[in-house]
Amino acid sequence: MDPDIQRLTDKARGKIRGGYFAPHAINYALRGLRMPAEEKEALRRKIAQELNRRNQLRRKKKLITVQRVIKRRKAILEKITREEQRREAQHMARERRDHLLPDP
Repeated sequence: MDPDIQRLTDKARGKIRGGYFAPHAINYALRGLRMPAEEKEALRRKIAQELNRRNQLRRKKKLITVQRVIKRRKAILEKITREEQRREAQHMARERRDHLLPDP
């Protein structure tokens, strides 16, 4: 990727994080450049595509992370449930043995 586009995209991303909408952030990033309107428009499209690509990657990474957390929590919950069932079974076994003992 062209380092200029990378730098301009970083500048626009900073403005987006600061509360700007993407089109305004891109305009801000391109504000100081002196070039023909056609080139500026092409650069604007490239920056928008790069911002979109980064956003999709971030969302995908976040989704994968969330899925891992959910999977981990399910495993922990299943383990806790198994332990509770085991404890309950032991408790019931003790109770049954108590009932089998002769009365004093």
